[in-house]
Amino acid sequence: MGTPYFARVILEKLAVCENAHVTAVICLSDKTAGRGQEIQACPVKEWAEKKNIPVCFPHRLDDEFYQTFVSLNPEIVIVAAYGKIVPQKYLDFPKLGFWNIHASLLPKYRGASPIAHAILNGEKETGISLMKMEIGLDTGPTIAIETIPLSLDDTREVLTQKLAGLGSDMIYRWFSKIVLKDYQLSPQDNEKSSYAPKLKKEDGNINWNQSADSVIRQIHAFTPWPTAFTYFKQKRVIIENITLDENIHHKESGSFVRIGKNGFSIACGDNTAVKIVSLKVEGKKSMSGGQFVTGYRISENDSFQLSA
Repeated sequence: MGTPYFARVILEKLAVCENAHVTAVICLSDKTAGRGQEIQACPVKEWAEKKNIPVCFPHRLDDEFYQTFVSLNPEIVIVAAYGKIVPQKYLDFPKLGFWNIHASLLPKYRGASPIAHAILNGEKETGISLMKMEIGLDTGPTIAIETIPLSLDDTREVLTQKLAGLGSDMIYRWFSKIVLKDYQLSPQDNEKSSYAPKLKKEDGNINWNQSADSVIRQIHAFTPWPTAFTYFKQKRVIIENITLDENIHHKESGSFVRIGKNGFSIACGDNTAVKIVSLKVEGKKSMSGGQFVTGYRISENDSFQLSA
């Protein structure tokens, strides 16, 4: 069970595990994307259809779909970034249980967006937890937790790729042990738990009073969705890519500094700054920082704002 790229990488490795036979995949419905609102199949569905594996995408895991689920007669269910709570009677059906490959160091960052929140909060490391599922949200006991370092340069896309690779390696090494029940369950310490809720569009609004590091983390965490944005002359501007500007400034946060034909920087809190590499003004195509300076005749009197 799973939907995005993260789940597809794990499914590909699961399919070649010893003692594994993928009888079906369950994922969320296709979504529309782009200005034309064209339907895009999710990565898991695309892969499964190429392999002639049956695909189910129920709107809800309700009593009606439960009959279909039972007819599949799974002995074990592997879950990766599925995005819905699994009811107890589903959890009880497979004799080997439901197992979740969760992209955090549980009990930290239970919930829908662990990768983004690890970046946003400046964690120095993150990883994958292999967990036997129960009715609570990511509360089940774990059998393995492995870590990787996290740096300021890690975008959500890059970190997702790293964690998908780690998760796929872990299920490859652990699948036969799960089938043979050769593992030891370790309960989570609920007192140390934290929650990573779904990302909301408004959370991407950049507060330039933060330090430069915090701004960079926000942009990395919220790209490509829901995007990190600001406002310039009543226009919404999506900040796509930035780097740290190590020069000190003494201007108000949000102000344009070090403007030149190759681009510009933005003043942040604590006298820090970030250099804008690329951005996208509402209704326009993506452009470089230099193109923005030329096209909008930027001066040091200009600034980004929190609202239109």
